[in-house]
Amino acid sequence: MKKQKTKANFEIFVVDNDSDDDTKEIASGFKVNYFFVSRSVSDRPRNFAIPKARGRIISFIDDDAIADKMWIQNIIDWFDRSPKNIAVIGGLIDNLPNGVIATANHIFDFGNFYGKHERLVRTVPTCNASFRRDIFKLEKFDDSLFIGEDVDLNWRIKKRGFKIVYCPTIKVLHRSNNKIREFIKKGVLRGSGFAKIREKHKDIPLQIPKNKYLYFLLLPAFIVGGFFRSLKNEYLIARFLLSLSSIPLFFLAHIFFWIGVTMAVGKK
Repeated sequence: MKKQKTKANFEIFVVDNDSDDDTKEIASGFKVNYFFVSRSVSDRPRNFAIPKARGRIISFIDDDAIADKMWIQNIIDWFDRSPKNIAVIGGLIDNLPNGVIATANHIFDFGNFYGKHERLVRTVPTCNASFRRDIFKLEKFDDSLFIGEDVDLNWRIKKRGFKIVYCPTIKVLHRSNNKIREFIKKGVLRGSGFAKIREKHKDIPLQIPKNKYLYFLLLPAFIVGGFFRSLKNEYLIARFLLSLSSIPLFFLAHIFFWIGVTMAVGKK
């Protein structure tokens, strides 16, 4: 954030959610607001920091992402020129090269946030998401959700009549995990989160069939169909040669995703 090119006043919050590294020591070397929030209190501590912020715009970035030097200024400029009914903007998420597994993870999670054109979207990931502050008077993150809390929040915001926009000039670099064990674990968690969001919001697109027999009958089609549909995502098309070696793992990510969905369905 020291390299941000902006004349605007901004404040930085570092919310440490029970890290076991030297986050606190590193944060102490910068002019930031540091808070420690134990996982016994919340796995999603954003709600803790939001009321403490004073700005009219609240932006989120993750600890494994690096903001473009114009990130803050582009966010401000975009909100200044946009109508008030646009409450959320997300931006381009590029991949920090970190191996084949990491690339497959990145394509799955952020592949649709790489295009060159602005567009309305249903949700944006919180590793690069900005909100008008006033929206948090109406909605907040659901602390009970371990994964998919951004999808959940954005859907509730949309249901209130607000719009969410993808803007390619608001850029971050993101480093995905490159360990096979974490790759499998995250794939299952994605599916579990998908199922929980569909259970919570009966009106959100891509509902899971209520009949378990129908679900298992259609499961192969869900896996294969979802994989081929996702091959059209913006990152994969733009970086096809770089991503080619990750496509088999990308297919496996879909299998693990539907394993997670199936486990959630089986608990009902």
